[in-house]
Amino acid sequence: MIMGSCFIRISHVPKQIFGSAIFISAFLMATVGCKKNSTEPQLSAQALVIEAAAFNIYAGGSLQMSAKVTYSDGETEDVTDDVQWSVLYGTKGGIDQNGLFSAWGDALGSETIQAFFKGLEAQQEITITARATTLALWPVLLNLQNNGTQQFDLVAQFHDLSAAYVQEGARWSVRPGLAGTISEQGLFRANTGMTGAETLRVTFQNLAVESFVQVSVADEPPFAMSPIPGGAFLMGDDTGLENERPAHNVTLSAFEIGTYEVTNAEYVSYLNEAFRLGEITYSSSVIAAKKGPYAGYIYAAILGSEQYPQQRILFIDRGNGTGEFATIPGFENHPVERMSWYGAMAFCQFYGLRLPTEAEWEMACRGGLQYEYGTATGKLDHDVANYEGYGGADRFISPAPVGSFPANPFGLFDMSGNVSEYVFDAYQVTFYANSPLRNPHGPGPMQVIGSLNGNRAIWRGGAWIHAPEMLRSAFRGNIFHQTDNSQLVQSTIGFRVARSIE
Repeated sequence: MIMGSCFIRISHVPKQIFGSAIFISAFLMATVGCKKNSTEPQLSAQALVIEAAAFNIYAGGSLQMSAKVTYSDGETEDVTDDVQWSVLYGTKGGIDQNGLFSAWGDALGSETIQAFFKGLEAQQEITITARATTLALWPVLLNLQNNGTQQFDLVAQFHDLSAAYVQEGARWSVRPGLAGTISEQGLFRANTGMTGAETLRVTFQNLAVESFVQVSVADEPPFAMSPIPGGAFLMGDDTGLENERPAHNVTLSAFEIGTYEVTNAEYVSYLNEAFRLGEITYSSSVIAAKKGPYAGYIYAAILGSEQYPQQRILFIDRGNGTGEFATIPGFENHPVERMSWYGAMAFCQFYGLRLPTEAEWEMACRGGLQYEYGTATGKLDHDVANYEGYGGADRFISPAPVGSFPANPFGLFDMSGNVSEYVFDAYQVTFYANSPLRNPHGPGPMQVIGSLNGNRAIWRGGAWIHAPEMLRSAFRGNIFHQTDNSQLVQSTIGFRVARSIE
């Protein structure tokens, strides 16, 4: 058969396939190919570019490259399999002849990819970032009303020992997705009128982590909470210590605060959940963060000391790295103590709550009546608080069960005495002189990662061993946080939870 200048020989074709689709297809392909080769001029390659889904990758990761050539007639063609691939330096990664770039395991910085095709050359710089080694997604266990929202925070620790809150590159999903949705920025929104359990999942680099949300009709926080109306109050004391001056007016938005101090039983429940999910580690009586914004920091020490020998929390070792925490019988309803500020923060964030700010705590303590002490009467005696000495209703030689004394006017128990309480703010002696007048939160960022600003945490309210001076609403105690667990063992500090009211 002759077509144009092309001769195609067809012989010995069985009759049964001569008219078939297979034959016709083969014939057309042959004739078209022949015509192109015989009549069209050879096109020249004009430009070569390297493409990829992104031009950044984490250390130890891989990224597929492709190459595209543009011909003189404007048509483009994928020539990934035909180019010669190389890297300019080879100190941060390598590339195979299929265009798959692989970053070396500990590499950080940039590498330049090269592609060669028919006399053309293209280059593309690839940025290599740190590889995530752990992910933490907080809150982990969340109760949410069916018209509420919650911002989730994703924290990564990287192979270069850095850590960060991350959003870019995170991929969020929720299942079954009937009671809520999740945005690309990690904002969960409960669907009005719907209830049920949702599992939130986020992937980042090659890691994935999950959190669990229970959407309910009613607002059901995991702990008893008391509302504090927004408004102004006088914070500090001009007749007090240096760090309490000057007294200054502060205006706060409405919030809720724990009606009681967090108890041993509540903290043990948290520890068991966190241990089961790989959030914490336990070794030699010390509980520490395994991941999250405080990875490697001590949360609590559960042994007593010569000064305070009574042990409240135990770890029951089941062997093979398993076990569970438990409260000594009779102390379930006593306030938890002997933890660090990090251990208090982690507890709150695990449930989608937070520590109260210093201003919120003092406003709540004063009971809306500018009380000097956070008691039912605003005065201090052993019938209304547990502190240094004995008398009246105060017969306790250590912390009393929460709620053993009358509540203050806001319905809050043990704001003065029993155990001191951590607040969110980092300590600074002169902070009041420059404090914001609306919703202050102390020096440092709201999203803490790693060390607390200045390594000094604030405690408020005084404890069962403290003199009356230290139980005042305005008194500002502080503790220097080191990785010395003996300090934590002897601590008399507990905490209560808080959350904003939208």
